[in-house]
Amino acid sequence: MKLVKKRISSIDFMRGLLIIGMVIYHTLYNISEIFNVDINFNQPIFYYIQVLGVSLFILLCGIASNFSHNNLKRGIKLLILALIITLVTYLFNPNFYIKFGILHFLGVATIFYHFYRNFYYQNLFLLLFSAIVITILIQDIQVTNSFMFPLGLYNREFLSSDYVPIFGFIIPFIMGNIIGKYLKTKEIKKSKLANNVITFIGRHSLLIYLFHQPIILLILYLILG
Repeated sequence: MKLVKKRISSIDFMRGLLIIGMVIYHTLYNISEIFNVDINFNQPIFYYIQVLGVSLFILLCGIASNFSHNNLKRGIKLLILALIITLVTYLFNPNFYIKFGILHFLGVATIFYHFYRNFYYQNLFLLLFSAIVITILIQDIQVTNSFMFPLGLYNREFLSSDYVPIFGFIIPFIMGNIIGKYLKTKEIKKSKLANNVITFIGRHSLLIYLFHQPIILLILYLILG
């Protein structure tokens, strides 16, 4: 049990860094889009930063799945929270709500992992290869509707204020599964990150994700409104 806690502390520290980056990114985005401050988010660099941050976060979640006692229960919880977020954002803006965001993805991926958690390395690498091939193949598929948007298939009319499709982002998740399965067999020295502020942030990343936007907007309205 102590060994697991040490590993999770390291994961939480890295997750905390990414959460801090997310809060900074969303703060700048809100300043630009809501308060009309001139920050050009159409530059490719912002897109790549966002994709990199999401991919690294998903990688860490894939690693952490190896240390969860019940991935099925955790995945269902994430999916329920994701559906609540969809409802709330729809009520706020029916034209640009979250249809399949990071929590939707993590809920589905974590539930999926519950059923292949006992795979050997050979099976995991085969699964990873299959995910890469499917991701490449579906990029050339043209669809007339967006009913399969969770998979990454959508038409030009599809909009979602946060979008993390299964194929594409399932790749870093499975990579994390492989890394986590390897780390679980190794002895790790005592971590000094357990009582770190960044680790604390990473340990409570779900709560921060759920409530950071209202808090950021409130602060910005008090300062810039």
